[in-house]
Amino acid sequence: MIRNEKCFDTTMYGSMYGHEITGGWSELNKLAQKDGDFKSGLRYVCNVMLWESEGSQVYAFFRNDEENENYFMSIE
Repeated sequence: MIRNEKCFDTTMYGSMYGHEITGGWSELNKLAQKDGDFKSGLRYVCNVMLWESEGSQVYAFFRNDEENENYFMSIE
């Protein structure tokens, strides 16, 4: 499930806005497909760490340039 856009306060890049992916890799796979084929502009960018006030979590950061959207998935 994709949550609404929110702000992620990262240690390296400051505040970044995007959608949190809570459905894991299967949800990310659905985002990467268009019409059942991998034709989207979704790409992995890097891992980001949130500030300690945010819980010091690490997220994988993905970007879809075609839709101008950012996605973050928690790495546990």
